[in-house]
Amino acid sequence: MLKFLKRKFEKFQVQVFRKFIIKFYEIYMNLNRFRLKIVKIDGITYHLDLNELCDRNIYFLSYQDKYVHNSIIKLCKNGMVALDIGANIGAYTFIMAQLVGKKGQVIAFEPTSWAFSKLKKNMELNNFNNIILNRIALSNETKTEKRHFISSWLVKGGQNPFSKSDDIIQFITLDDYLLKNGILKVDFIKLDVNGFELKVLQGATKTLKECKPIIILETCIQSPNLRVEDIFYYLIDYGYVFYSIVNLKKINSFNKLINSIYNRSTLDVIASTEPLK
Repeated sequence: MLKFLKRKFEKFQVQVFRKFIIKFYEIYMNLNRFRLKIVKIDGITYHLDLNELCDRNIYFLSYQDKYVHNSIIKLCKNGMVALDIGANIGAYTFIMAQLVGKKGQVIAFEPTSWAFSKLKKNMELNNFNNIILNRIALSNETKTEKRHFISSWLVKGGQNPFSKSDDIIQFITLDDYLLKNGILKVDFIKLDVNGFELKVLQGATKTLKECKPIIILETCIQSPNLRVEDIFYYLIDYGYVFYSIVNLKKINSFNKLINSIYNRSTLDVIASTEPLK
């Protein structure tokens, strides 16, 4: 039944039909409580739980988010050193590893015990030799403290209760991490840390100034931890300009971008100091 639904989903391009198939799938999953264990998608093997939203999207769509996925495909190139900050289960980690190839490297950061265990499991199912996994959090200071995290959401809505955890988390700045591990360049960053993006960037001043990486930024608008516009102002000070995640075109009206922020729950944007190619 799952393979049948997936084939139908891929066949229909009209959104209304896709929504119908997804709704039928959700009913089927609730009745059967079926969990798909292992599946290979675009050359990457995943351990997926189809009751979880991220896993379901990967299975049916081959990506977690269409525009972020497409932007990574276009901008993450062979030989790059790429960072996946907020890697979760690895929805983008392994795609980035494919793109940078043997001459490149992917460094993934995921501090939550629930998501990191799934990330590590997915790593074990593949044969990538160019990925480094880190169960640490990047921030604007180095410290260790107990934090409450939620790292998964269910298809039927709400948070996965098993993904809630009070973890002892090691925090470190990106600049300190790179120095400690002898990493001399960073070309590309995917950043999605549920409202803590500014703190991560504040801990990366040397990296932003010297490496000037392309940044795909995903942030939660309604986070109590920051004003989203502060991220933009911070990056502007380092010479960054912003591009649409949809078509990679330069956003010429910064005021229009700022005014549109609070009309949505999340914001995805690309930041670069050089024109995108």
